[in-house]
Amino acid sequence: MPIQGIEPVRLSTGMPDLDSLLQGGYLKGSTTLISGAPGTAKSTLATAFALSSAQSGHRTLYVSFDETERQIALHMASVGYHVRPEVEAGNLRLAPLQAHGLPPEVHVSNILRAVDEFHAEVVIIDPISGIMQRSHSFMSRTTEYLLAQLRDRGITMPCTTLLDRTTTAAVGWR
Repeated sequence: MPIQGIEPVRLSTGMPDLDSLLQGGYLKGSTTLISGAPGTAKSTLATAFALSSAQSGHRTLYVSFDETERQIALHMASVGYHVRPEVEAGNLRLAPLQAHGLPPEVHVSNILRAVDEFHAEVVIIDPISGIMQRSHSFMSRTTEYLLAQLRDRGITMPCTTLLDRTTTAAVGWR
């Protein structure tokens, strides 16, 4: 229920049935974790939202770990989402990052730099577990810092992750 005089702004997920369940889509400026086992359409949900938000004129940054920009676009096209027109229009940027070999704080710095350079309003991280490397004891704080920085900027941020013990502990779930 909205607070009197404040109407929530929602962004379409790109999937009408999901929009209906979410009362119109993702709440603008919110963080949403899309988690599940491999093959449960987490990236497809993220892709649908990326394309929908870009087509609505929102500058959308799609961060993906361990895939090239071409691989990201091919995976999106394989499920029927063709992103080239939005990339060429300047509403969507595909940002490939390498998960292995870099500490979490470097990933956070790279993501925040890309957000600033692109003036992103929507940031999708697929998967956020690319930041959460098991060898770093402060991965939870690093991830929390990134989420807080994006939240403070009013950025809508759906993230995907595999549902396992490491990632649920990193985001504070038991």
